[in-house]
Amino acid sequence: PRALESEPGVIRNPDAVIIVELEGQQALERVLGRYHSLCGEAAVCIIAVENAGYWNRLLALMQGKNHFADAAGALRADGAMSLEQLQAAVRQSGWHVERVSGLKDASVESDAAVSMLSGAAEKLGIDSRIAQQQLSTRTWLVRCVKSRLKKRETISALTMKKVAGVNEARIDHPLRALGSLPGYNLAWSAAEIRIPQNWTPGVYILHRKFMNSPEFNHKIESLIASGWVIVSEIDDDPHHWRGFIDNDFLAFRGVHAVTVSTEPLADMIRQWNPNVQVFDNAIFELPHVSPNVPKQGNKLRLFFGALNRAADWREIHTAILEAVEVLGNKVEIVVIHDREVFDSLPPHIEKSFHPTMSLPAYMDLLATCDIALLPLQDTPFNRLKSDLKFIECCAAGVVPICSPVVYGQRAEHLDIGCFATTPEQWREHLLRLYQYPEELQARRQKGWNYVVASRMHAHQVAKRQQFYQSLIQRRDELEQQRQLRLQKSDGSGGAGP
Repeated sequence: PRALESEPGVIRNPDAVIIVELEGQQALERVLGRYHSLCGEAAVCIIAVENAGYWNRLLALMQGKNHFADAAGALRADGAMSLEQLQAAVRQSGWHVERVSGLKDASVESDAAVSMLSGAAEKLGIDSRIAQQQLSTRTWLVRCVKSRLKKRETISALTMKKVAGVNEARIDHPLRALGSLPGYNLAWSAAEIRIPQNWTPGVYILHRKFMNSPEFNHKIESLIASGWVIVSEIDDDPHHWRGFIDNDFLAFRGVHAVTVSTEPLADMIRQWNPNVQVFDNAIFELPHVSPNVPKQGNKLRLFFGALNRAADWREIHTAILEAVEVLGNKVEIVVIHDREVFDSLPPHIEKSFHPTMSLPAYMDLLATCDIALLPLQDTPFNRLKSDLKFIECCAAGVVPICSPVVYGQRAEHLDIGCFATTPEQWREHLLRLYQYPEELQARRQKGWNYVVASRMHAHQVAKRQQFYQSLIQRRDELEQQRQLRLQKSDGSGGAGP
């Protein structure tokens, strides 16, 4: 980095060298070339450059405006390039383009302008799909590698239909994080098994699939015969679903490995398959959080939002209402999904209800709240749950009042959440957090620091990479183990594939 301090367009801080305001292709080539000479063979370089063909730029030119003038009318440096210019600069500097993507603006205005301009491009003989990509991309993102990749690994998945953030936590976000590394073909779908023909066999993940259909199982066996490693992904007690039970848990016996969210769940799964890997649930990106305490002025926003927790709510219902009566108009209760819980709240209490929503919308709403209620009864099913709701609260700047079941199993959680085992403790914690905002702020900050330091999907990328590579390398050994499990089950009267 010190060798680059004198380069135009480069500023240095204690942590990184940042390329800024490069004036065109030649400047980019020069700086990238210097990086290329200083970096090791495994280096990865990510470049962000404004797109010269973005619709807003073209519109300014058509209107005779100077898009690159500052408020005083003076010309300013502009490093915008076409994708062709950017890729040429990368090649000339010695790097190899590994992946191209872009940042786009999602707005009615942008969609209308792109549609109009791409229509004009088509009349001029330009492919409308290419024109739309060029016009809608505000910033090009190009990932480069110093040494050309010899091989790409393939990771694919068949997921559940999206519901309440389950897919994102266990498939979408982990694979998107893995995709931040070069050398991967990644694809997943909730519709059907679908793999591009030119992709080499790799790891195929089945997210909560029962494997109780002969037609589906035949497809899986065909994948295995062509060289794929099959992994089942489960993050709840499988005894909750008849589909797993009725087929003698073939979903775990009949695959090469299983991934889960907790150690207790891993212990259960090992009775059907010893090849189990635990990946803690994690956060992909942090929502915006107001620095205010409480976030909405003097009113405390109390959050309750999870699937199938009405029974857990009943245990704390009276105690929470007693605390809310004391606080009066200083508290608002926000409920997601569970209409039964919402309807159980007296009409004179300030409250709002939201149907089940997408994960981004859920996190944005959660981030407007101050305290979350996370009750869990001590049942066999609940003991195998993960702490996902707890870390979502931490990421959103929300302090959980919660049961020790699941949420109290990590030492780091004890200074973040307020743990309650009796109705009286639920009431006392809520009243105290309102009375002492400094405690609310301290716990909130500890929770946010905890997630940022150790519970992001970015922290798991290396572990996932090693796990998937190990499965591919051990593929023949894992297939022999799988065949033995199936033979043993068939010989004892169990259900085979």
